[in-house]
Amino acid sequence: MANIFSVEKINERLNQLRIEEENNETERSQLLDHLKKFSSNEDTLKVVAALTSLHKNMELIKEERLEILKHFPRHMEEDTISARSKKIRRNLPPATSASKWSFTILEAYLIQFEEVYTFEELLFQTPPKISDRALRFIDVCSLISLQNLLRTEFPPDHQASCFAKHLYLTMNQRFSNMESSIDDAATVLFDALGFNDAQVEHSGYRIPSRNKLQFQMSNKVVYADADLTVFNLRTAIRLAVVENKRVVGSSNECVNGEPQLVAEAVAAAMYNEKIIAKVRH
Repeated sequence: MANIFSVEKINERLNQLRIEEENNETERSQLLDHLKKFSSNEDTLKVVAALTSLHKNMELIKEERLEILKHFPRHMEEDTISARSKKIRRNLPPATSASKWSFTILEAYLIQFEEVYTFEELLFQTPPKISDRALRFIDVCSLISLQNLLRTEFPPDHQASCFAKHLYLTMNQRFSNMESSIDDAATVLFDALGFNDAQVEHSGYRIPSRNKLQFQMSNKVVYADADLTVFNLRTAIRLAVVENKRVVGSSNECVNGEPQLVAEAVAAAMYNEKIIAKVRH
């Protein structure tokens, strides 16, 4: 960073990072292909270790790129970063609600998916200890299996039984409203874990359904509909539950599920930013 001063050097380093990132993506694809072919646990563990190391290297590349852009915002405003970046800025998609997000929109904003193999990578922190209440619910749900669901055999525990019945309805073709069953199963899960209790970790929660979230896109307000959202008492969103809503394309294939999930996450993050700003002031 200290040696990069001119626009030319900024562009040069950003291009180097882009090439490194592309090479890492190629290596990652090759490792994933190898992972599908291996049968022994030893070989699988080696590939997973290599993927984890590669993922960390890709994160370092992203951090450096963000650090460069953070220290040189005036160059971004003057459109001096690179021809590729300028092309992306000119071609940003119009304001689009979450239900119509596609992979084209993700590509325009350089949003990519990466596989992670540990909770530490996913959360960027050490996962909290599993509570006794959660361990108990895991135990009573151990009787839930595909075979038992197909035989309509449910656990004796009331909450586990309710959870299993909603799962059964999601796979029963005679019951057409699968989305409703997924929402109800998630609600039972939250109840079992205590999110609807009066006090949870000294802070109550509420779980509204069908929550319409606003977010800004291309200087306009658009909307994202979360099936369930978990709020704490400060009304900050802790979790948004959204089914993988998929649009059937012209080739009769299901597409665009993941982009819609990304849009819901962006909407929740923007909502929380407003709450945090109010608390600070």
